[in-house]
Amino acid sequence: MATLTIRNFDPVVKAQIVESAKRNKRSMEAQIRLILENAITESAVVVNPPAADTTLTSDRAAKRHGVDYGEEGLGTYWARRFAEIEPGPDLNDCIPPRTSARPIPAFE
Repeated sequence: MATLTIRNFDPVVKAQIVESAKRNKRSMEAQIRLILENAITESAVVVNPPAADTTLTSDRAAKRHGVDYGEEGLGTYWARRFAEIEPGPDLNDCIPPRTSARPIPAFE
């Protein structure tokens, strides 16, 4: 990864970024990374995205990788995909019962 150094940064702007990072439970570095990524990919700076909403990140990643989940979302998409697969053998029938690797010591 590359390192970026910014000189003569306005302290008021830095304080706003620090506050925004605290609200979103991110480090200042992660907040600045998100701001720069949004500025480049969407041509709009999102300084305060909802902290609990992961849809923004998921949708952005899906678009970046050319995947379209439609209206259903990622979880529903994968549940539907796995529902199409026929189940294999029951694992309880395939795995032998556990045995002790060594005798259990008797403490007196």
